[in-house]
Amino acid sequence: ILKMVCKYCYQVLLPRQDIEAYLQKMRKVEHNYIHRQALFKKISKEANKNLKCPHCDRRNPVVQKLAKICGKIEVRHSV
Repeated sequence: ILKMVCKYCYQVLLPRQDIEAYLQKMRKVEHNYIHRQALFKKISKEANKNLKCPHCDRRNPVVQKLAKICGKIEVRHSV
């Protein structure tokens, strides 16, 4: 989820039209858990592709998982 959100304006790294379209799909009643998970993965992949925020036009740093130490995952933002 850290890769999907702008570090400056805290919005999802998708254009407003895409966000609205995905929200409509998520709100449909006939979607079950499996469909919602698949849709979330699709949103995640699409948002992870964007390095520049469509809302504030700033470049986001890359988020990297470094290591798992004592059950904790260390995350680093490269600038």
